[in-house]
Amino acid sequence: MIGSSEKHLSRIYDALKLRLRSQPLIHGDETTVQVLKEMDRAAASTSYMWAYRSGQDSDEPIVLLDYQPGRGQIHPQAFLGHYHGIVMSDGYSAWRTLEGATHIGCMAHSRRASSMP
Repeated sequence: MIGSSEKHLSRIYDALKLRLRSQPLIHGDETTVQVLKEMDRAAASTSYMWAYRSGQDSDEPIVLLDYQPGRGQIHPQAFLGHYHGIVMSDGYSAWRTLEGATHIGCMAHSRRASSMP
């Protein structure tokens, strides 16, 4: 049952991901997630949930979460691929490694000197 659900839901997720990448603006953020028992990882190790959201004015509001074991730049690069729109995020440097995308900082983090591109 779970395998069948994953098969069908992953198709929907992949379709939403393609639609999200066609948006002119994507918000991105990452946050820690503690997993107690995960194969090949120490108990209570820290992982990350990467969140991607279409712009507030989008005709197609999309929010997708991407669970990853780390916080490296490879994760937004792999998720967004060759995205050439605008990425709004905090000051974390991994977001600015997206080739072809324009990075802008969010107002919530504008008081941090390191958050501006």
